[in-house]
Amino acid sequence: MIKYRLVVNGLGNVYDGASEEEAKRKFQLFVKQSKKRRSKSVPRLVTLFKNYEIVREYQVPEPELS
Repeated sequence: MIKYRLVVNGLGNVYDGASEEEAKRKFQLFVKQSKKRRSKSVPRLVTLFKNYEIVREYQVPEPELS
């Protein structure tokens, strides 16, 4: 059985299940929140696993120093 897990920095595991569609939907939701960056509480790293292997990952880029 294929298992998907979504791990969000600061929140932990936010999805564990067999639905690829649901895992990808939640991944996109947290990536969208991360891109807004209006507060420090938004997730900085979002990782989607399929059977313990990373299949997608998003990390908020560090701000450039001037």
